[in-house]
Amino acid sequence: MVALSFPLWTGSQAFPRVPTFPELPDLEGPPAVAWFRALALLGSLVTAAAARRGFLRQSASLVGFGLLAWSFVADIERLQPWAQHAALALLASAALPADLALVAVRAGIISIYLYSGASKLDHSFATEIGPLLLGGLLEPLGIDPMRLGWFASRLAVLSMPLGELLVGILLMRRRTRAIGVVGSVIMHATLIAILNPWNLGHSGLVSIWNALLAIEVLVVFGAPWTIAESLPPLSSIPFRSLGAAALLSVSLIAPAFEPLGWVDPWPAHALYAGHVGRVRVLFGDRADDLPEAMRSGIRRVDESTFILDLTAWSRSIRGVPVYPGIRANLRLASQVAPILARNGWVRIEVDSRAARLSGRRSRLAFHGLDEIARARHDGR
Repeated sequence: MVALSFPLWTGSQAFPRVPTFPELPDLEGPPAVAWFRALALLGSLVTAAAARRGFLRQSASLVGFGLLAWSFVADIERLQPWAQHAALALLASAALPADLALVAVRAGIISIYLYSGASKLDHSFATEIGPLLLGGLLEPLGIDPMRLGWFASRLAVLSMPLGELLVGILLMRRRTRAIGVVGSVIMHATLIAILNPWNLGHSGLVSIWNALLAIEVLVVFGAPWTIAESLPPLSSIPFRSLGAAALLSVSLIAPAFEPLGWVDPWPAHALYAGHVGRVRVLFGDRADDLPEAMRSGIRRVDESTFILDLTAWSRSIRGVPVYPGIRANLRLASQVAPILARNGWVRIEVDSRAARLSGRRSRLAFHGLDEIARARHDGR
């Protein structure tokens, strides 16, 4: 996954970086450091995957976790769902005894299903993202989703998040785990069929991660261990592992606060959730003299207005979608606003999180560089 999105990790000059903590000094370093970090990350990941249990595997896992954490702080766009999942698995492998590491990895996978499913139980998913995914599933089969009728289509859309929740629950107990594993494989195979580049045209990395997660479920839940029935006592955690155990525990609890806006969507496993806040970058009057790398994300709205699609731009340069969330996208948009303003005017529109039951949003518009700079400073 890192190799397939290498420009993301080496700091491509064609796409701006968004430091996770802008108040701190920039930790990215010069290009040579970024390349060394990316290559070292690849090496540590390969070593951790190939090595058997023991000092080498723990050391490689610890190095890989440290390099990922460094990369995340230097650029929040690197906090992709698959990357943060890998970082937490590496931390568990490096710092915890084997039995506790297995518990932590299993709990992490279960939390993805539970939080992802719960994040979709709202009006926005039912009316926006859900029908899009349903169309991606049925239309290749020659079935028009509009002919299902309102009730049947809503029921089909609702089955998606409920299926995620059910898989997570089934994986928690030994008696139902085999059913959960089968359900997980079917679910990921369905998502690959829907989201692949030849259907809905999403990033190929999305399909690869779905395949890898299905394989991980088969491997991790194939061992004779039961989280719900055989969880080791807290007293069995070595003192040196308490910090890692605390961080892993926080990663399991923090997503519950995403509905309050305290945690961003991806760290909270709100994958393909419809309620996420949105940032649009509009400008005019010309786009023909903008940097070549930026043009892949530009499309015309009307005769005098263009929009810069941040996700399309990111996919063309880095191979991954942009990190969702108003704060990060506003900081990203404010970096490119001066370039767009050379051709005339620039405006950034910020749509709030959608209300869970009604799907309603509020919109703020920032016109010109001064208002955009103030909005970024205020963290809106």
